[in-house]
Amino acid sequence: MKFTPSVNAEQKQRLTEIIARMNAATPGPWWCDSTNSLYCHDEQYIDDDKYIGDVRYDEDGPFLAHARDDVPWLLELVRRLEGDCDAMAEEWA
Repeated sequence: MKFTPSVNAEQKQRLTEIIARMNAATPGPWWCDSTNSLYCHDEQYIDDDKYIGDVRYDEDGPFLAHARDDVPWLLELVRRLEGDCDAMAEEWA
């Protein structure tokens, strides 16, 4: 039996695109205030806070604010799991 990692070229391309968007975004932290306005900390601004925009629904603000930290965490997990898959593929070869 041969083990084949499940990440294909299309998925790797999508991961590359996600990483590029993540790297292009303003660094965190990001947060949403009680009026559903989304902000991030950006040292190039005088008051260090950059207004990003408003969110329509209460649930969207926390999702968007946490995405700045969640996406890098998830990408690191994917990278580690890919490494585990590569190691298993070598063992099973």
